[in-house]
Amino acid sequence: MLHGRDVVCISSIDWDFIWQGHQEIMASLAEHGNRVLYIENTGVRPPRLRDLPRVRTRLRNWWRGTKGFRQERENLVVYSPIVLPFPYSRLARWVNRTLLMRALRRWMRATDFRRPVVWTFT
Repeated sequence: MLHGRDVVCISSIDWDFIWQGHQEIMASLAEHGNRVLYIENTGVRPPRLRDLPRVRTRLRNWWRGTKGFRQERENLVVYSPIVLPFPYSRLARWVNRTLLMRALRRWMRATDFRRPVVWTFT
């Protein structure tokens, strides 16, 4: 088990979704003294009408925190990024990458989050 590390989790599900291994592992890492940044699913796909409730939830999560970052529990911060939902657009991918990286760098600098272990789920 890791101890005293900074961990960035790039998840394929949102934190408040049905409790699964993603949340369980990251919660356990946080309980063992690691600082965890849990990045929720960006959900980048062509938008559909049925996605409106999810968009509403994402916007609510973004506003609950500070520019999308919210303290979920001790040592665990959840980031709910807002991205353009056009995966086949070069411009949208560039904008998304630029905004995500800027937000992550700013947050990592502000919290002295250094040399993180990157953990991904697909």
